[in-house]
Amino acid sequence: MAKISVCINSLNSEKTIENTLKALSKAYEIILCDMHSEDATVSIAEKYGAKVVYHERAKHAEVARNFCISHATGDWILVVDTDEVVPEKLWDFLDKFADNPQNDCTTVSFPIQDYVFGKPMHCMYRKSVKRFWKKDCAEYTTQVHGMVHTKSGSDYVIDPSRKDLALEHYHIDSFEGYIEKINRYTTLEMDKFQTRGKKFTLGMIFIRPILEFCKIYFLKQGYKDGLLGFIMAGMHTFYQFSRSAKLYEYNVIKKNF
Repeated sequence: MAKISVCINSLNSEKTIENTLKALSKAYEIILCDMHSEDATVSIAEKYGAKVVYHERAKHAEVARNFCISHATGDWILVVDTDEVVPEKLWDFLDKFADNPQNDCTTVSFPIQDYVFGKPMHCMYRKSVKRFWKKDCAEYTTQVHGMVHTKSGSDYVIDPSRKDLALEHYHIDSFEGYIEKINRYTTLEMDKFQTRGKKFTLGMIFIRPILEFCKIYFLKQGYKDGLLGFIMAGMHTFYQFSRSAKLYEYNVIKKNF
C-alpha cells in the first residue's frame, strides 16, 4: 500500500484548520509547516498528530511549500491548504491511484470547488489544479501563485466534470478579509512583473478588468450564483484593476514624478 503524506502550510489558521485535519484521518502522515502562528493553529494540529516544522514568515506560502514537502517521508505527496477539505471520494481515488498509477503517471490534477460564505460557486470552480504527486517527481515554483513543475514522469488529469472529486475550498468568510487579501496579493504580483520585465499598457487597466468580469459572470456562469455571483465577478475585476494600477504606479509614476 502506498503511503500518502499530506503537506500543509499555515499562519494563524485556528478558525479553519480543524475541519481540514478531520478529513485526513487516513493519511500516513501530516506535515504542518507553520510560519510562527500567534494563535492555536499549532496546538490544534498536534492534537491531530501532525508533525510540525517551522519556516520564517514569508509574503506568500509558495516559498515555504517545498520546505514542507522536503520533510515528507511518504511515497506520495498531497498538498492541502488550511481552508480546504478533502472529500472522502477524492481521498479514495487518490489512494487507489497511488497504489496503481494509470499509464505510470507521477502527478494528478483534480478540480477545486470554491465556497463563498459556505456556498459553492458556479463561477469559482477550477477545473484542474496539480496537488498530488509521487515523491521527488514535482515541485513548486517559488513566485506568488506559483505553479507545480513536473520533474519526471507524466501528468494525469481527473475529468473536470467529476465534481464529486473536487477539493472543497472554503475561500471567503468575509469581504473585509478578501479585500485585504486582494491588496496583499496584487502587491506581491509586482515582484513577479519586475522579474519578467512586465510593462504597463493602457489595455491592462481599460480592457483586462472588463474581460475578467465577462469571464467570471458570463463564461463561468456567475449569473447562476445570484447577487453573490455578481459581487464576486466585481471582486475579480477589482483584482485585475488593482494590479494594473499598481504596475502603473511602479512603472510610470515613480519613474517620472
